[in-house]
Amino acid sequence: MKPVSQSTGEETQAGEREIVLREVEVALPWATALPADTRVLPGARVEVLTSEDPRMAGLVLWVTSSQFSAQATAWRITAEDRS
Repeated sequence: MKPVSQSTGEETQAGEREIVLREVEVALPWATALPADTRVLPGARVEVLTSEDPRMAGLVLWVTSSQFSAQATAWRITAEDRS
């Protein structure tokens, strides 16, 4: 998947560990073949395999929302990096 922009960052606590939540918009071309019965729903885990930004490759993101429409050219998926 191809993250195209990073929009926010927020520090928070997870147990006793402080983490930074970074919101990322992922643009996945509409014609991308996904395994049968795959749905991109909030809570889904997404691994970035390639990106125009080499720092993004290998990141694991967690889906927070997705936008679909009949005239879309790409899936717009909002996810967060919980590192």
